[in-house]
Amino acid sequence: MLILTRKAGSADSNDDRSRLTLITEDGPISIVLNEGRGNQVIVGIDAPDSVEVVRDELLELDYA
Repeated sequence: MLILTRKAGSADSNDDRSRLTLITEDGPISIVLNEGRGNQVIVGIDAPDSVEVVRDELLELDYA
């Protein structure tokens, strides 16, 4: 597991430091960490159409 930390205001949404790119056989997957609002953090995920991106709580519903 890769764990990254950021100080508040240290990364701009257009800054490469706020982007993590995973190289996979299906193509690159980019994860963008955007500014937080209150107790929320905004995360953007850009993945090829062949990669399914699903929140864990939705997976739990599928397998419950």
